[in-house]
Amino acid sequence: MKNIVHYLAVCACLFSVSCQIISDDVTYLKYDNLVVSESSANDGTFSATIDVEIVGDTFRETLTEEDDYLVSGLLNGLTATLTRVDDNNLTFTVSGTVANHIRCATETAGLNIYKTATASGNRPQNASVNIFVSLTGASYSLSGTSLTEDSPNSGTVSGTTTLTLSGGGTITVPSPLAQDTHFEVDKDVPDGMVLNANVVSTTELEFSFGGAASANDSTDSSIYVISFLDTNLGGDTVQISPFSSEAFCDNGAVVIPISLTFDDCASVAVASTLIENDPGGSPGALSGSATMTISDGTFDAGIDAGDFSLDAGLAGLTIVPVYVSADTLTFTFTGAATTHDAASTGDFNVTVLSTGLATGELCTGGGVGATTVTFAD
Repeated sequence: MKNIVHYLAVCACLFSVSCQIISDDVTYLKYDNLVVSESSANDGTFSATIDVEIVGDTFRETLTEEDDYLVSGLLNGLTATLTRVDDNNLTFTVSGTVANHIRCATETAGLNIYKTATASGNRPQNASVNIFVSLTGASYSLSGTSLTEDSPNSGTVSGTTTLTLSGGGTITVPSPLAQDTHFEVDKDVPDGMVLNANVVSTTELEFSFGGAASANDSTDSSIYVISFLDTNLGGDTVQISPFSSEAFCDNGAVVIPISLTFDDCASVAVASTLIENDPGGSPGALSGSATMTISDGTFDAGIDAGDFSLDAGLAGLTIVPVYVSADTLTFTFTGAATTHDAASTGDFNVTVLSTGLATGELCTGGGVGATTVTFAD
């Protein structure tokens, strides 16, 4: 019964990536894995190793193929060697190049270690195993996956994201690629923008955002995930893989995450009320001062009257700004308003121009501050 249980354990091991059979009265072999894989270049080259450990015995000093071990069924162009590391360990190495290989396939070879490989002359358990030779698909690399608005409040993005194929994969459809036919995106792009996908060469795709986002006054960052479709003639939409046949083992493995970030734009606010001073003696002159603050930008320390425009209702007045700090200034007026002739209180626009900023870009209408003014009869 004990031998039957051990036999079943050995069989189970043959279908495992890592073999470990624990027994206190038999000699056995442990393999760190049973898979050798093609290089990532997908050019048919192999340089892969499997570590083999013996438990309950030791290996002989010198091992010779056919006398002490045999490798069978290996693909043409590949060679295998079994090298002694120390008394209890061997390294099984597969190297060489397979020509005209099928991508995304797994072939099976055999490794048999004979009793002559051990010091005792006894053949260990697990001495005959299948080695799985894995042939990979194409690989790819990405660049430019973080794109940023050209300038705050512009809504435009001129950067590009590039997908570059290697390992034998090629792009087989003409430019431009079509969304929902060749690729899909996990969410809608911002209103006013379109996602373009252009073929640069047989191994290079370029993605870009055209148009301008209609809502972009504040910081916003989203990740748009692009994935590619396999050929599928079912349903209402014909889906076509843009890559050469079997370039990738699974097109779903090709994923492009693009981070798209819009910047904050600057805006100002005004506090305080200005009152007409001495309407009898100097009609239209204003007393008091107002405070203007800015968010998501900074004022230029040298800001002056030329960096402002005034509402028509303030004609005849000249603004006198005083820089307080990067985000705060005060202002007063000299001269006299020429367009009022009755008691009234109203809001008049005082607009700071982009020339008055040290950093930041003004939102659309962001430079306008409403100043409340009370005129007397």
